[in-house]
Amino acid sequence: MSTKPHSIISLLLFSLLTGCSQQQPPQLCTLLQREHVWSQYQHHTKNKLSTILAIIQHESGFRSNARPVKSWLVPGLIPWEHHSSAYGFSQAIASTWQEFKAENPGLHQRESYYSSVLFIDWYLSKYKKYIPVNKRNHPYELYLLYHEGPTAYQQTHRISKATKNYAAKVAATARKFEGELKTCHLQWQNEWRSL
Repeated sequence: MSTKPHSIISLLLFSLLTGCSQQQPPQLCTLLQREHVWSQYQHHTKNKLSTILAIIQHESGFRSNARPVKSWLVPGLIPWEHHSSAYGFSQAIASTWQEFKAENPGLHQRESYYSSVLFIDWYLSKYKKYIPVNKRNHPYELYLLYHEGPTAYQQTHRISKATKNYAAKVAATARKFEGELKTCHLQWQNEWRSL
């Protein structure tokens, strides 16, 4: 089947014109709008939503079944061993997830976006007392606490440079997400702005 050259040119011109005439929403807004359930409970978080979403982005890439692979049976296809029991959006390890469930009754699952947001918010709220008061809302410090745990976090001299560099990337993403959330046209936007 042959396609006429002028049809292809017309299609390309149409794509270019419509792309230029419509300002694309930020990627985060598109993601949240596609999954309406994701936007329903965001204003219930004690910590900034932008920080929680940045943690999810860097921990799991917004994949519900993410799990860190240590070795592969078939490279890139079938995992053989995993680094830990970390799993889901939040990459919560099994023991900490059980602690969360004990303190927060309900049908929480690590594959659930909603449960993962609640888990990260609970974890940061519970342990941020170990962060110096003037830094308790800083995404960099919050991610180091989340990644290392309260005991290791207090021994900052032992935290690797790679982990600190990664925490800086999470903080940059949190700042980017905060800006994007202000432009999102979602039902809960006004509530989020009033927090």
